[in-house]
Amino acid sequence: MICCLLVFSQSQAQNTMAKLKYEDAEKDYINHRYTTCIAKIGELENMGFKNPKVLHLKIMSRSCLVIGITRLDYIYMGFHQVKQLRDECNYYLQNYDIEGLEDKYKEVYEISNQLRLLPVNESTWNANVKSMRASEQKEKDRIIQDFLTKMALVKQGAYYRDARCNIYVYRSNGYKDTTGYRPNRDSIDHDYYVSKNLVTDELWWAVMPGTITSVSLSPGYRNKPATENFWTDKNTVMLNKSLQPVYPQRLVSKPYQDILKFIERLNKLTGKQFRLLTAREWEYAARGGQKQQLLKHSYIIGGKKRKGYKYKYIYTYKDWLPVGKNNELDMVFFTKGSSYYSGISELVIDEDNLPNDMKSATIGQRQLAASRVGNAEIFKTREKEPGKGHYNFRLVMGL
Repeated sequence: MICCLLVFSQSQAQNTMAKLKYEDAEKDYINHRYTTCIAKIGELENMGFKNPKVLHLKIMSRSCLVIGITRLDYIYMGFHQVKQLRDECNYYLQNYDIEGLEDKYKEVYEISNQLRLLPVNESTWNANVKSMRASEQKEKDRIIQDFLTKMALVKQGAYYRDARCNIYVYRSNGYKDTTGYRPNRDSIDHDYYVSKNLVTDELWWAVMPGTITSVSLSPGYRNKPATENFWTDKNTVMLNKSLQPVYPQRLVSKPYQDILKFIERLNKLTGKQFRLLTAREWEYAARGGQKQQLLKHSYIIGGKKRKGYKYKYIYTYKDWLPVGKNNELDMVFFTKGSSYYSGISELVIDEDNLPNDMKSATIGQRQLAASRVGNAEIFKTREKEPGKGHYNFRLVMGL
C-alpha cells in the first residue's frame, strides 16, 4: 500500500512539473522566444510527455523560425531547422488526426504545405543561399557605385566667409553704415569632390556589415506586406522581409563615432579617401564654389564724407539662391518645396583645418534655408556634447 502511494505521489509530482514546464514554454512562445520554447518542449519530451498538445506547440514555435522568411540564409540553423519542422509536421499529420483537434491539425497542415516551397535537400538549399548572398552583394555594389558617380567637383578659389544675402544686410544713410557687417575674404587652396546628396539609408546598409544573423516571424506578421518594417539592425537601418532597407532614400542620422566607422569602411571598400567637410569647404561649396554671385558695395570709412575720406568695400550675395544656374553644384544643398528651398542641417568639422585625430575633432552643423524668392542664409551651430547627437551628413572626396 505504501509503495503504491509513493509511486502515485511521484507520478503526480512529475505531472505537475510537466504542466509547469509546458506553461513556461507557452509564455516563451507568446513572447516570441521561440528557440527557448523549443528547448523546453524538448525537455518535456525527454521526460516522456509526447502528445498532440506538446508537439503542436513545438511545431508552431519552430514554424516562426522558418515560415515567411524569404531569405534562406537568415533562417536559424538553416536546412537542419527546416528538416526538423518537416519531420514533426509529417508525424503530427500521420498520428494525430483526432476529433476535437481539427483546428490544430489544420494549422499543421498549412505549415506543411508552405514547407513545400523550400528546397528538399541540403545541396539545393546551399546553392540557393549562395545565390541570395551574391544577389545582395551585387545590389550593395551597385548602390556604392551609384554614389561614386554622384559627386560634384569644387574648384579651388576665393570667397567671402560669413557673407550674407543682400536683402539681409541692413544699412542706414545709404552705404555709409553697414551695422557691423564685415565678411572676411577667404580661399580654398585645393580642388575636391563633394557628394551631391546626403548619405541615405541604402548607402549605409550597403557599406556597413549587419549584426543580424537570423530572424523570426510570428504568425501575425507572415502575411503583412514585404515593404513593412520587420527588423531593425542596430548597426544598419530598418529592414523589410527581404532584409533590405524599408526607406532606401531616407537620410540616415547617426552618432558621430558611427559616422567615422562608416567612412573608414567606405574607404576600404572603394579604395578612395572620403571624409567629412570642414566648415570652410562646406560654405564654399554651398555658395557655389567659383561661380558665386556677389554684389560689391562701398561704404565710407568713418561714416561721413570729409577731407581725404576713403571708401571700403563689402560684399553680399545676390538676392537669389547662392548656387547659380548652370552650376554643377546646383541644388546640391537644397530640397525644393512648393514655395521655399529648405536645407538639411549637416555635420561638418568645425575647424579651419582638418585635425590629426578625427575622433576628437570639434564638430558642428550647417544649414542653408531660403525663402520663396530665394534669399538664403547659413545657420551655424557648434556641438557642445559631440558624442550624444545624431547627424545627417555628406562626404568630400579628395582628388
